[in-house]
This record gives sequence, C-alpha cells and structure tokens, in this order.
Amino acid sequence: MAAGAAWADTFSLSYEPPAVTKTTVPLTYGGLETFDKQTPGNFETFDTNFDTGGKISGAYTNVIVKPADLFGGVGGTGYYADALGFDTMEPTSYSLNLSTTNAGGLNYFGAYMMAVDHANQITFYNGTTEVGSFNLLSQLPPSITRNPKYDRNPWRPDNLGGQPFVFVNFIDTTGTFDRVVFSETDEGGFESDNQMVGLTTLDSVSGNLLVDGSFDSGALTGWTEKSYPGSEAAASSTGFDIQTDGKDRVTPTDGAWFARLVGSGCKHCLHPAPNGNLSQTVSGLKVGEHLTLIYYENDTDSGRSAPLDVKFGAPGDLERYTPTAIGAPNAGGWQKYEVSIVADAPKETVSFQFQTAPGYFYGLDDVSLVDPPFGVPEPANWVLMVMGLGLLGGTLRAKRLKAAV
Repeated sequence: MAAGAAWADTFSLSYEPPAVTKTTVPLTYGGLETFDKQTPGNFETFDTNFDTGGKISGAYTNVIVKPADLFGGVGGTGYYADALGFDTMEPTSYSLNLSTTNAGGLNYFGAYMMAVDHANQITFYNGTTEVGSFNLLSQLPPSITRNPKYDRNPWRPDNLGGQPFVFVNFIDTTGTFDRVVFSETDEGGFESDNQMVGLTTLDSVSGNLLVDGSFDSGALTGWTEKSYPGSEAAASSTGFDIQTDGKDRVTPTDGAWFARLVGSGCKHCLHPAPNGNLSQTVSGLKVGEHLTLIYYENDTDSGRSAPLDVKFGAPGDLERYTPTAIGAPNAGGWQKYEVSIVADAPKETVSFQFQTAPGYFYGLDDVSLVDPPFGVPEPANWVLMVMGLGLLGGTLRAKRLKAAV
C-alpha cells in the first residue's frame, strides 16, 4: 500500500508477472484503451469509451500517441501513450478525465508501464482534490527493478535494458477518482499502454505480502537473519551463513538470486547446534484471516530428507506448521511447498528455521504470503471479468492491505 499524509485516499498497488499486459484483478465492470485506433501525433485530444459501450467515458488531453518503438508498444506493434520531459517542445504531462454511468464510480486504474524512469509521476484526483500521487519507479520493489525478466522491452531484443516494463494495478481502497494525470518531471518519457479503468470489489490486491520473496535484490531486503557462533569458532564464523549467490551449485528458480542457508563447517562448535532462521514480519493483518505461504526449497546438496521448519505467529510466539509438497521436484531439484495459515494477530512473523550443524545447507526461493487463491482469471478470460459476467460481488472477502516490515 502507498499512503501519504496529504492525500485524501489510500491506494493499494500490485504488479503483474513479466510480459503480462492486462490486469488479473477481478473487476465488477471496466474497460481497456489500447491507443491502436487513435491518430498518432503530439498534443492529441480524443474521447474513448474503453470498449464498454458507454458505461465508462474518458477524455484524453495533450497526450502524445506514438508508434511502437524501443521504449513502448505492447506486442511491438500499434501505438502507445507518452508524456515527454521539459527538454522538448512537447507537454510534460497529459490528463485523462473519467466518468461512468455506474453508481459505484471508478476505483481501479491499471496500465502496462514501459521504460519506467525516476521522473514518471501518476496522480489521481476526485474533482479538484488530489487523492493520491506516486513516483512510479520508487513504488517498484527490487524483485522487479533488479529482475532481468522485467528489465527491457520484451518485444525488442535490441532495447538496451535498465528500465522496467511491468503492468501496475492501482486500487483506491477508500474512495473513487475521476481524473488521472501522467507527468514526466525530467528529461525522458512516461510511456504506457493498455490503460484500464473500472471498479473492483476488492479493497486491495491479493499480492505477495512479503518483501523481496524472490531474493532478487541480492541483499536479503526485508529479511532478518539470525546466526549462532560455535563456542570455539572465530568471530567471523557464525555457525551458518546466508548467501544470495547465483553462482552456488543450486540454480535459482527464476530471476538472478536465491537464499542459501548454510550450516557451519566448524568442527568444535556446540553440538547440537542451535537452529538458525531467516524471518520477516508482516503487519496490518486481520485476526482470523486465512493465508497461504508458498515457497520453493532445494536441499539436494545436503541430502536432507525433511523440509525446512516453517514457523508463523506473533513475534516471540511462533507456531510450527507442516508444509505440503506440491507435485514433484523439478529437474533442478526445487520442490514447491505450501502452508495454510490463519492470522492470530495484526502483526505476525514468517520464519524458516534450519539446523546449523556442518553439512546442512538449503536453497530457498520465490517465497510468497498471499490470500488463498480465489480463481483469478487467465488473461484470455479477462473480457468476461470486465463485462461483469464473473459472479464476484460480495463473494470475495475483501482484505485490508498489509505492509511487510
């Protein structure tokens, strides 16, 4: 969730997988503007109904409509929207004014954001009131900004990379909006395509509540490691080590990194060695809320037959859970596990515990804490969702956004 003291509303943000160019957020009603039917050029002003038959109306002002190139264009074809920086003769921002015939208003906006840079700013208004504003690059987690799968234009291999391409979902969890302003505050451009608007009954997105669950930050961002020196170990020997080293013998499941939990090689350390752990605390949970912990483990190097110990609960009062193996390990030795969890407090800790004796080491990757799956549609079924044919309504249990700390 992103929040600001000067904002009138609270927003929830989430991100689609690499190269996914439409939302998987279930919408009660909504629509899509691809820009492919618009006239390319600068300072363009045009109206759209987002292919909703008039249920939603939008008016773009001063938008630059450009043919697909290195910096944008879903599929590498058609047109996309842009705002260029102040070093050009083009406007530095454009606006989208919205209205709907539905009494519920509009609380959802999403777009495939392309070549995201530090100067891309998106602002939401209700009338003249600014209800939320985001510097786009600062809202992207390291699992996106440091992940090569998001790093470049997926349809242009000649793109140099270094700027993320990702579909971003914005949900106004406490109100609605009727205007969106896209600004480029420095030299460069704010490129986007497949802009979507609508209403969702969710007050946040069922995304990963953990920070850097893919470990692609390369720095264990958001995680806490606890080590135990052997009684006769040197100060630099911690009984175990946690490495995010893609050069280890275990190959990451995706991206460039994974966490490797390694037992001490110290022959004179205390035996049995105390358990080490890698943990992260999540706040903003609802008591009684059902969650699913999903992760991949690789212990082919250690030859250990039992999985990592998984604990969850209030800080200082963790309860052990038994993980369920999902399918068989893949060719690289990675086994998927799931754990069903019920939150007992607003603030809880996820902990992976392991023995720190010599010869014990494990790979851990793609860790996520999410609401149990509720049948998020495949992209091919998205049209049915936005036309309101999915029986969603009150059957989806809304949840407040959680912030991982």
